[in-house]
Amino acid sequence: MIDHNAVPFSLRQIRYFLATAETLSITEAAHRLHISQPSVSTTISALEEMFGTQLFIRHHAQGMSLTPAGRLLASEARALLKQSEELNATLKEFRTPAAPARSRSAFWSPWHRC
Repeated sequence: MIDHNAVPFSLRQIRYFLATAETLSITEAAHRLHISQPSVSTTISALEEMFGTQLFIRHHAQGMSLTPAGRLLASEARALLKQSEELNATLKEFRTPAAPARSRSAFWSPWHRC
């Protein structure tokens, strides 16, 4: 049986982390993701608290660098996101076609005047 509470993070959080790891900048990660800097910063802090370890070393006014745990997470995060993209692409093959949209002219109502 799968424990759905076993994974305490989301793919969104992993994307935010990976963008930060690749740019080594919360500002650049936020720009790349089209979100606010506080959103990225809050997510990084939440992940660090969740994992119980520091993922980045913050260098005052000189950006960031990855800790050994951060490097490991970045490597695993790339693989995880790649696998999720592959799964999404595979499952697209099973999607049923959407029902055709109804045109306005096909709508009839006793209260509708033509």
